[in-house]
Amino acid sequence: GLKQANKCMQLSAIAYNIKKYLKFTQKRVKSGAGMLGLYLKITKTLNQEYKSVLKRLYLSNLEIV
Repeated sequence: GLKQANKCMQLSAIAYNIKKYLKFTQKRVKSGAGMLGLYLKITKTLNQEYKSVLKRLYLSNLEIV
């Protein structure tokens, strides 16, 4: 239905923006130490976003049932 289509579009938009962000930050960082810090920061952010999206999907599925 419409709610599921909306979820799909939001996940696609999140993935698209993360992909753009990764390309942007890779151009700016030149040192190896900076890349490690950036990698750790990005993985932490991605994990938080992933958990947030899963939580929202889970809660919205509970509302449907």
